[in-house]
Amino acid sequence: MMRSNPFSIGGEFIGRERELALLNESIRRGQSVVLYAPLGEGKTTLFNKCCSKYKYSKDYVVMGCDLCGTQNMSEFTTRLINSLQHFTTEKANSLFLGLLKSIKTQLSIDPITGTPSINIVFSPEESKTTLEKIKHCIQSSSKQYLLYIDEFQE
Repeated sequence: MMRSNPFSIGGEFIGRERELALLNESIRRGQSVVLYAPLGEGKTTLFNKCCSKYKYSKDYVVMGCDLCGTQNMSEFTTRLINSLQHFTTEKANSLFLGLLKSIKTQLSIDPITGTPSINIVFSPEESKTTLEKIKHCIQSSSKQYLLYIDEFQE
């Protein structure tokens, strides 16, 4: 059974003002931050509260990547690309299109429903190269990226 978040009561965020201030200061300085705590302690709530002020800023891109269920580097890379593609800027779009060259797709058809689906596939070597391209894409952007990777233990 999941525990309820002790820092959110009735949708109101409480009791994490110090952590929120530290997180905002780290973002202002351009630092990377790891939020680590047991399940249900409010990490996602803290991140969402912090990023709510950056969400509509022209200087920041706020994005999340949920790794729940990923089993390998290829799946991680696919999830990251799927998250990134929704938030790319005009300049980053051309770099993002370059990423597509390293992507191989597999077309499959569900034997029960007959529904076609396309899966993105990377070899371990291609995953590393693709992650380097994503890093370059983000670093060359004029915006600051705030990326939340959830379920990183996967």
